[in-house]
Amino acid sequence: MLGEKEITSLYIARLDQYMVELKNGLLHSDFQFNAVARALKVEPEILSETILKITGETPGQLYEERILKISKELLLNSNDPIADIAGMLAYDLPNFTRFFKSYAGISPQQFRDLNRM
Repeated sequence: MLGEKEITSLYIARLDQYMVELKNGLLHSDFQFNAVARALKVEPEILSETILKITGETPGQLYEERILKISKELLLNSNDPIADIAGMLAYDLPNFTRFFKSYAGISPQQFRDLNRM
């Protein structure tokens, strides 16, 4: 049986792999937390509690931090329209803008404009 740190490390590795594939345009679906839990042979509630205990963050917070980081990279390093970036990250434009603004404090366009001078 896997220990809490091993379970958390495996979860984070799967999350990071998903993020790499998402950033590279290889995926267009949501991260399936329950599927990862099944693959790790852990109940979703136990996985969530374990991740929180080991990292101090919920699985959702870990996911959102990574999406925000990728969003910022794509906004700064590409000329793709924001709607295309949103789609790449499995969001529609209004939800992406709302998500980004709630975490970054400014809209994706404002972020791009302020940081690409």
